[in-house]
Amino acid sequence: MDCDDSLGYEFPFVLKAVNREGTLCSWCPWYRFCRGCSILCSDAYFTFAANHIAIDWDPTALHLRYQTSQESEHECVGESQCSHTEPISLESCLAAFTKEEHLSEAEKYYCSACQDHQLASKKLQIWRLPPILIVHLKRFQYLQGKWVKSHKVVKFPYKNFDPTDYLASVPKHTVLRNKELQDTTDNQ
Repeated sequence: MDCDDSLGYEFPFVLKAVNREGTLCSWCPWYRFCRGCSILCSDAYFTFAANHIAIDWDPTALHLRYQTSQESEHECVGESQCSHTEPISLESCLAAFTKEEHLSEAEKYYCSACQDHQLASKKLQIWRLPPILIVHLKRFQYLQGKWVKSHKVVKFPYKNFDPTDYLASVPKHTVLRNKELQDTTDNQ
């Protein structure tokens, strides 16, 4: 008889849906003080909305069977950590801000002309550049039904920052034409 057989369960651990710190359940509200709901074992594909999963070992099985000397970290763990911590540029933030976004079925736009909700796209544009640019970033990502704040460092250029690439097309044309005129008058 194997030691796992004597413990009377299929696996010597339970998978639980937890928060980033692994201290509370990612599914239950905080006031329930749930330490993580168990994820049942089945042959079905994993489709739960859990950002983090904890392995909760049975203490006896952990002591008898788990070999820490055999641990290895998969290469994707390091890649994932790098992608979450490496700094991003202000330019990439502005590019994401001005990118066209297609609204989903749940976010249909109400059309006053046809009096119905329609699929739509939205795009935010910058129409005019101020003499002094003050940027306040609130970086949130919509991940698995939740808004999650990004803690990445944003690299701000101190010199030679040109935001004309992120302007709407008509003001962008005007700004570029104005620069051409200034260059020709400066060269004369």
